[in-house]
Amino acid sequence: MKIIETENFDIQKRDLKNSKVKLADDIIKHVKPLIHEIYSLKKDDINIHTKNIKSKNESIVKNKVMLEKLSSRLEREKLVSSLLNKISVVLNAGMSLDPSTKNEYIIMLKVLPKFEPKDIKKHIENVSALMRKKFYKS
Repeated sequence: MKIIETENFDIQKRDLKNSKVKLADDIIKHVKPLIHEIYSLKKDDINIHTKNIKSKNESIVKNKVMLEKLSSRLEREKLVSSLLNKISVVLNAGMSLDPSTKNEYIIMLKVLPKFEPKDIKKHIENVSALMRKKFYKS
């Protein structure tokens, strides 16, 4: 922008205060639409980003819940696998089980999918104790 100096002043010396206010109002009148347009664009951009953040947070929460479920399922499956491996060792070692123990294992294997992880851990400890007794007796 080129500034040209002239002998005509934008403000009158007589009413200096009113002239300054008028000049300021004229400047604001020309600059305000530009500022308002930039403000509106920034505001829209912020709203779009806010919506994106909310949707990403929701998906993160959903994924977290899904991962927690999968993690607990994996932990349970590991416990079941450990229990079945220990029972397999007992049976493959040729340990003779008394009829009550056999019936207990049969019932336990039938209802195994309904067990909670703490119940599975308890049965793993029982089978481990049985293995220790049988192996140490031999």
